[in-house]
Amino acid sequence: MDVYQRLLKIYSSSKRVESILDWCSRNRAEILFLESFGPLLKEISDPPEILFLRGNRECLNELSLAVVGARKASHYGLACSYRFARELAACGYCIVSGLAKGVDGASHRGALSVKGKTVAVMGSGFANLYPGEHRRLAFEILDKGGAWVSEYAPFEPPLAFHFPKRNRIISGLSLGTLVIEAGKKSGSLITALSGLEQGREVFVVPGPVDSNFFMGGHELIQNGAKLVSNIKDILEEFPLEVVTRTISEENLQNPFKFGHAFSFADWLLVRGEKAIGELPLLIEQGQVFEIAPQRYVSTKNEKQEDACQIKFS
Repeated sequence: MDVYQRLLKIYSSSKRVESILDWCSRNRAEILFLESFGPLLKEISDPPEILFLRGNRECLNELSLAVVGARKASHYGLACSYRFARELAACGYCIVSGLAKGVDGASHRGALSVKGKTVAVMGSGFANLYPGEHRRLAFEILDKGGAWVSEYAPFEPPLAFHFPKRNRIISGLSLGTLVIEAGKKSGSLITALSGLEQGREVFVVPGPVDSNFFMGGHELIQNGAKLVSNIKDILEEFPLEVVTRTISEENLQNPFKFGHAFSFADWLLVRGEKAIGELPLLIEQGQVFEIAPQRYVSTKNEKQEDACQIKFS
């Protein structure tokens, strides 16, 4: 059965099918069916009947982690979202989120800041990007090798019931879901519970014990989700085949710039015998931590860089 016939079976109207095909053709959007969903999404119990994709299709096959949380996030929640997404992307993970205000937007931006890949799973069609203020962010995701994904046809509006329904796709694309700042009625809890039902890992960044804005996350921890305070807590749950970035030529003079993941062999190659003494010192100072045996990531942020800069001879 060709694409037209498969679409006709879903949407019934030939006029609607023609309009979908026309929009997708003009906007370089792909139409995917179950066999093309990627290994993780394909195995969930209730996969979407159809997916629309714009951007890098290979993102569906990446090792991915979802980062989700409150739309009206606190400064703490936004900072954690950006930092965790940035460091995870630096280690080679594709960051999956929902393009919403708050935690979602901060997570996408964190991944983009280290040239990482990120996927925006939408609760509307591509012709109705939501929220409107994230339009620029959405196109930056495409420009930097990421992707948009939606089970809704291009002209579908952002209806309220679409968003909880799409959350199973966010968790379904991911090895695990990281929840940052979620109240008891937060939509991100739906994503986390979907992940648990799908047999995926769920992680939670804790907040103040007396804050209603973190109560949903704290309940997840009480029910078995893993409390995390850094990405090492997340990465230790996954096998070492995770992609890590090695030091590139342009960064040989400052390989510990924030966001670079590397092996001891990389550092030894760059620094020679000096590496043996330097690496323990940087770990002790908190500028680097070990994410797995012989695998490291820098922890400096841009504001700290001048203060923490190691002077190499």
